[in-house]
Amino acid sequence: MLLLGLIALVQTIFLPGLLILYFANIKTQSIIQKYIYIFGLSLFANYSLVTILVLFKIFLSAVMFAIIIAEVLLLIFLILKKRISILENSNLNQTYQSFKDLINQNNKPIKSLIIGATVVILFYFSLLISNIGTIFYFTDTVNNIHWNTWALDFANNILPIQSSHFPQLIPSNWSISYLLIGKLNIHFFPKSIMPLFFLGNILMFWDLAISKRNYVYLIGLIVYGLFGPIIYNLVFIADGNGDLPVSFFAFLSFYAYLKRSENKYDLREYILIFLFASTAAGTKLAGFYVFVFITILCLYHLIVNYKSLKASDYILLISSVITILGANLFWYYLKPEVMVSSLHQPEWLATSYSEILSNALHLMYYNLGLPVVAFFVLTIIFSLAKKNIRWITLIMVIPPIVLWMFKYSSDFRNVSFVVPFLAYVSSFGLINIIEIAKNTTLDLSVRFDSLRENISPGNLLKTGLYSVIFPVAIFVIISTNTFYKILYDIYTSINKYYFQSNRITYFTDFTSFVHVDYYQGVFSMMFLIIAALSLLYLLKIKLRYVVVFILLSAIVLNFTVITESQIIKHQQNGFDKVDARNYYFRINTIIQSAKLDKKIHTNFNGIGTEKIPRDIEFVYFNNKRVEDIFNANTDSKIKTYFLRLDYLSQQTKSKIRDGIAIKKFNILYDDGDYLLINSRI
Repeated sequence: MLLLGLIALVQTIFLPGLLILYFANIKTQSIIQKYIYIFGLSLFANYSLVTILVLFKIFLSAVMFAIIIAEVLLLIFLILKKRISILENSNLNQTYQSFKDLINQNNKPIKSLIIGATVVILFYFSLLISNIGTIFYFTDTVNNIHWNTWALDFANNILPIQSSHFPQLIPSNWSISYLLIGKLNIHFFPKSIMPLFFLGNILMFWDLAISKRNYVYLIGLIVYGLFGPIIYNLVFIADGNGDLPVSFFAFLSFYAYLKRSENKYDLREYILIFLFASTAAGTKLAGFYVFVFITILCLYHLIVNYKSLKASDYILLISSVITILGANLFWYYLKPEVMVSSLHQPEWLATSYSEILSNALHLMYYNLGLPVVAFFVLTIIFSLAKKNIRWITLIMVIPPIVLWMFKYSSDFRNVSFVVPFLAYVSSFGLINIIEIAKNTTLDLSVRFDSLRENISPGNLLKTGLYSVIFPVAIFVIISTNTFYKILYDIYTSINKYYFQSNRITYFTDFTSFVHVDYYQGVFSMMFLIIAALSLLYLLKIKLRYVVVFILLSAIVLNFTVITESQIIKHQQNGFDKVDARNYYFRINTIIQSAKLDKKIHTNFNGIGTEKIPRDIEFVYFNNKRVEDIFNANTDSKIKTYFLRLDYLSQQTKSKIRDGIAIKKFNILYDDGDYLLINSRI
């Protein structure tokens, strides 16, 4: 299953995009731009492919494997012919030297921004790695009529039945994993790609800073990275939703526009910009806003430069537009009434505009906090004074926020596509504030000359001590229960005193635990990654060899340690942890209100293994012991039981129900899955 899941991931985020990039002859200026484009194009291609295959009722594993094999064979041929490369410039030593040059050539303030931006990138890369192997928590993903169910529908070779007003780019891409592994509802593989959308926006800011030699983009990167967990939260960024993907494609279309050639009109560049904007609309309805304005922008450039086009260019243009619109807006054609009706959702809002506005401001204040709201308001205002930024603020930031306030403010997520643009214009607004305060124009340039070849690791022993051993030691410390408790106290204090316990809960695990789990995982992974990269640098190992090693390891692990049964068991443990945390709070409330003994016996081991000290003591009994107790095979003076019913035999469940019927036990809680009872003896 592990190997099949990895094949599905390669198809989802890499293979088709790389081939499109080559055959469409799309030129890129940096390694970041190349792989961002590959990621976006792959998702678009898979959306089109899966939809077509399902329409023809041939979205079958054999067909999908045949397509992947054909792609791989074509890729191997192109590599052998040296027409395409995958891991070029993968020398970690050169990358380190490049970063060192970047630091050395700039003054202290810019050095601080570069280091700060690097830490933010490392943080979200660590989120990507630590997110592997987790389950979906977001309620809109795991509920019966939402995102994951639609992916399962695709995997079953049918179009999603109850898709409402949501386009299907994300579920269609998830479905590839479900189809290839042959086991429905294994979350690990589709969920593992979700942090890439936020990380992708982060990397676009970095690439703009380096390519345009302007550190204002580093400020935008830091603003976006720091405020991301506040505007959303860390778990949401890594979970299954359409809000981060739509913001990614919206910003990607803008990024592609900024990266276009300004010296001459290249039709293919504008087709690509149009494709990314329409893919935003194909991801979520909110993306249609960006699609409209980017389309107008592309049309303007087409009109201005129409004389430079040939007949073949018009054929390319018409065929490309028809293909792109047919693929990305398929769901709009399929359900036009539903899509149009969803442009206004008054049932989620108040009755009067004054009350709607008041609720929107209240939601904004309690989900962001006054300092963050004040920062964005000030920087947005001052960004209007920047000539080149003014129109972005007036089109991509202020109108959608106002529109959200009066029409979509039932949920802050509905304005997600604005967030990267908000960070973008805020960085320019912040620069304007600083310039006014200093009464001078700042030099925004980042100095970065070509690489030098004098790469010397210096004292290997000293370097190894600080860059490998020390990070590993910190990793061990962060992974302890003591550090977990510190993080838990910090998180709960912030939630209580900063957000005033008013933040919206989006997750099946409605406790604070899952958020703390993620922060601990990310912080520990950061230092482990530092140690691993340092070791690779010291040993002068190229990244291409690491990739080969990972692939070989996956093959070996697939047939040894990480078997199908182990993956299923690991996922079930994740589900059990959610139940354990949620039910604990219910049980605690019931026990305290009834003033019962806080010692509870249970056959559900997961509920008694949390890291945070709790008021109730859970004593675990295996199912055999529980069955002996309730089948009267042994004497018991135990008073309170919390039982997971699907672990018990039908005979034992019947005995328990009989005991309840004759008043031997009181039912304290019963939802059909779990039972909390108290003995009258």
